[in-house]
Amino acid sequence: MKTVNVIRHLAFEDLGNITPVLAQFNAKINYIEAGKDPITTAINDCDLLIILGGPIGVYDEAEYPFINDEINLIQQRLATKKPLLGVCLGAQLMARSMGAKVYSGHKKELGWGRLTLKNSAQNPLAKLGEQPILHWHGDTFDLPTGATLLASNENYPNQAFAVENFALAMQFHPEVTVNAMEQWFIGHTGEISNTDGVDVAALRLDTQEVGASLQPVAAEIWHDWLMQQGWEKPQQQHLTFKGNAIKTQGQFPQVGEQAPDFTLIDSKLGLLKRTDLLGKKLVLNIFPSIDTPVCAIQLKTFSQQLANRTDTTLLFASLDLPFAYSRFCAAEGIDNAITASDYQTQSIAAGYGVKMEGGPLSGLYARAVLVLDENHTILHAELVSEVTDEPDYQAALNALSE
Repeated sequence: MKTVNVIRHLAFEDLGNITPVLAQFNAKINYIEAGKDPITTAINDCDLLIILGGPIGVYDEAEYPFINDEINLIQQRLATKKPLLGVCLGAQLMARSMGAKVYSGHKKELGWGRLTLKNSAQNPLAKLGEQPILHWHGDTFDLPTGATLLASNENYPNQAFAVENFALAMQFHPEVTVNAMEQWFIGHTGEISNTDGVDVAALRLDTQEVGASLQPVAAEIWHDWLMQQGWEKPQQQHLTFKGNAIKTQGQFPQVGEQAPDFTLIDSKLGLLKRTDLLGKKLVLNIFPSIDTPVCAIQLKTFSQQLANRTDTTLLFASLDLPFAYSRFCAAEGIDNAITASDYQTQSIAAGYGVKMEGGPLSGLYARAVLVLDENHTILHAELVSEVTDEPDYQAALNALSE
């Protein structure tokens, strides 16, 4: 399994459309929250390091001392020539780490605009073509020594660069999704209102007009760049949905293995990690959606069967929002199950190989049940071959008794 460490400076400036592409490669995503989590050299122990954007400047290290820690981390990463991706502030930090000047620009860029792409033969951003991209910065950088210029525009000559083929820096935002932009409009309201010629209504309209067309282009760019890093997609597993063939990406865990980690969002919108549940046996249920009849039956059945088990935790995980689970459990009077959503990190997709490809539920999770012992060694693992079938309840219950 590939590991991706991501330094995030604002909660809503996340991986965006990079996340589903990483899931195709069975990658585990770890967010490191700048200013809260320590920035140590141990963060470089990963297959890919990503530095995301934020509203601070590279030169603001006196106010934000962690900036120096990030620069040291990036310098170490560059020295080892391991895959590195920088977005906006992340790109500027990469430039500074290579000795280039980063400074306040002559014009703030907030909104969608096209790029002039350079060195098109080897340019990993070539597929952007005439696609407008989101710009959201007031600073810029000089091109570092040893870097290859990839993109410019009418305002700034240096908008993106590469270091050989292992590092990619972009001062713009290919990772944004249309829905997520609403959070940008809220979180950056002060900056928007203080920038001449920019307002939320116009930004929203432009996002609706060009944001959707960016998504498949960005997905191809991320996919191709990861392949260039030598990444390979895991073996596919073949299932059916109402008799029609579908696939899942990744390797489903096997009996005797240690259960892969996950980080979910619980009913109170808090983080729930696998390690939080150590010490008791765990029945982990994964399924497409609580709003489907078979999934509802699965939750109710296990809840009834394990009602008197004090040594066992019952967990249900899907891409449903936590509110949907809370509504269902309240209506059914279920209080002995933990329900959690994987909508933020898709760590279940990465670790358990259950994300469906093809069919009407493509993108959701297939049906699976795993029984773990107190140390989370897998005692039972069933990936249901026909997604609309119920799991083998008795086999799971028997595993609990072993």
